Amino acid sequence: MFLSIGTPALLFKGVCLLMSAYILRFTRLSRLIRNFNIMFKNESSLENVKEQINIFAIRLRIIKFIHIFGVLALFFEISAMFFTLLGGGIIVNLLFSAGLIFFLAALISVLIEIYFSLKALDINLDIEY
Repeated sequence: MFLSIGTPALLFKGVCLLMSAYILRFTRLSRLIRNFNIMFKNESSLENVKEQINIFAIRLRIIKFIHIFGVLALFFEISAMFFTLLGGGIIVNLLFSAGLIFFLAALISVLIEIYFSLKALDINLDIEY
């Protein structure tokens, strides 16, 4: 398979969009945790708030991995472009494949984070499974 320099560049928009969206989610989630912490100190239904704070902590860890996988995907895509310019051959394919794998890992992490987001919402709404 022959890769031109434009092939790895196609993922730039996706990775950048993913990173900016999850930086915003991280910021909002951090703000929510601070608000719940205040509620936790003043609220009578502490168990509900405590469960949500635990889920938020899990979500923050998942978002951290989304960022790491996104940055690694971008790193490998840029490396593939660089080696394409140098006529890297098989190394370009390996780097591009690694970038795709990290991008896929970021997307899978997004799905897991969405699951926990919905679980926290269910707790907030007192929905039983």
